Amino acid sequence: MPYEVDIEPSWAVEAALDPRALVDDGRSRTGLSIRVIGLSPSCPAADGDPRGAVLVVYLVPAMAPPAGSWLVVSAWFAGRHQRRIYWEEPDE
Repeated sequence: MPYEVDIEPSWAVEAALDPRALVDDGRSRTGLSIRVIGLSPSCPAADGDPRGAVLVVYLVPAMAPPAGSWLVVSAWFAGRHQRRIYWEEPDE
């Protein structure tokens, strides 16, 4: 049976605000979205990792042009490849 959990909004916000988060272009038609891969310590990880779950979170600006406030559009558990990239040590 697959691991299925609804992502709580607070978990998505935690991951989006993770200081170690990886941020890139969300590849939207408008070019305004961003994709964040970050850790939510409060979210139970499918693999039982006590640190929490790594989530993928898509954000769009609350206003155009972007003025600092963002809205969570969608969030899900990061795949194996995304988790591995997140946990890699940054280049010094």
